Amino acid sequence: MKSLEQKDVLFLYPQSSKRNTSMLVLKKPKTESSVRKVFIPATVAHQLESWKREQERTKEALGGEYTDYNLVLANGLGHPMERTRIAALLNAWKSP
Repeated sequence: MKSLEQKDVLFLYPQSSKRNTSMLVLKKPKTESSVRKVFIPATVAHQLESWKREQERTKEALGGEYTDYNLVLANGLGHPMERTRIAALLNAWKSP
């Protein structure tokens, strides 16, 4: 992690286990053109709102055990999801 350019790092998420050899990093976009507005269908917006409501219920139930990183998609304890897990959830959601 020491070799990571700190100027582009916005946040270092804590490792979920001491055995991990890597960690998730939130970085600034590489270029100004990488910053985009994304328009989504109403059905997707409704699903995101539903997930947010579920997050709020989970956060209330778990209290201090839930770490709120203000993520749209978080695991059951508030930690960031790996992209493979997000892809699997989205694929399951769009499949009949």
